[in-house]
Amino acid sequence: MLLLCVLTFTGCNEKKVQHSQSYIDSYGRKINIPITAEALRIISVAPSMTELFFELDAKDFLIARSDYCDYPPQAKDLPCVGSLIEPNLECIIALKPSLVVASDHFTKDSVNKLEQLNIPVYIGKQGNELKDFYRIIEDMGQITKKEENAQKLIEDMQNQVEQITLRVQQQKNHPKVYYMISFGESGDYAPGKNTFIANLIRIAGAINISDDANG
Repeated sequence: MLLLCVLTFTGCNEKKVQHSQSYIDSYGRKINIPITAEALRIISVAPSMTELFFELDAKDFLIARSDYCDYPPQAKDLPCVGSLIEPNLECIIALKPSLVVASDHFTKDSVNKLEQLNIPVYIGKQGNELKDFYRIIEDMGQITKKEENAQKLIEDMQNQVEQITLRVQQQKNHPKVYYMISFGESGDYAPGKNTFIANLIRIAGAINISDDANG
């Protein structure tokens, strides 16, 4: 009887043991995401990541967003946890997420505080090249079990870039472009040469007039 009780107790404990899947984020950090029978609860504090979840048909995994995550319009229906730089950590903790996804705007202090509470944080920095973003798409596809959707999205993007590259190959005129990330009350921001946006402008056969700046 004692042996039976021990085996039964051990079996109950095994059901509670969480396995995890490891990913390397854009900062080269190893992120361990728990795998359980329950659906993942994901908070996105980066507009690009929020849009990606909708593109992958994985929006049901999202339980909250940042105040900058306003596209697509349906994203506004999600609860807001504050800014993408320093969101309300108390609000995030109260929502009990399985994972927080962010961009490089997210402060290291916020990352450390959440991870001390065993809340994994995946930093998805777009980088300068499209291949950096493709890897983020792959990771989010695996995390949400939407691998096929992720692969299709990557292939569609690659085909688009290939078609555009061929169209502008023989182009003699390279228009100058001023891309305004924001202006006015929010401050005047444009992409420097070593940014994702500047690279897209070059792919499109144009000249980014703020290439003399960094960041």
